Amino acid sequence: MKKLNFSGKNKKKFKDVESITLDVENGVAEDIHEADTKFQVALFQGESDDFRGSAYEKYGVRGFCTEKFVENINTWGIEYEKLQTGDLMEIGDACIEITKLGKNCHEKCPLRKHAIACPMATKCAFAKVVSGGGVKKGSSIKMLKKQI
Repeated sequence: MKKLNFSGKNKKKFKDVESITLDVENGVAEDIHEADTKFQVALFQGESDDFRGSAYEKYGVRGFCTEKFVENINTWGIEYEKLQTGDLMEIGDACIEITKLGKNCHEKCPLRKHAIACPMATKCAFAKVVSGGGVKKGSSIKMLKKQI
């Protein structure tokens, strides 16, 4: 993992931080998504970061989510296409369970209108915290078997 983002209670400003605390009841402690039981933690596949930053330059259109979505944890080396809901990830001292894969595309998104494949549909995921703990930038991520 190369990047952690945290917003605090200010919904407009995310910042890259060195560590976050994951809490079973609240998700990312003190984050805007706090206490949303199904979407406590937002993840994004770091290898797709270039698309988010260059969609306008490449295609001349901006996607709604590619411009606004900010993940809590930016991962590297995880194939999101192989993830399933219920899969567990051990991250730092915490464990999370995947609750949703991909982000639903807004019907009027310019990328969708021009039939441009948006990474938000396949390169992001949401999770809930199964066991809390600290996560530091650079923490390893270990995939565990799917929760039954």
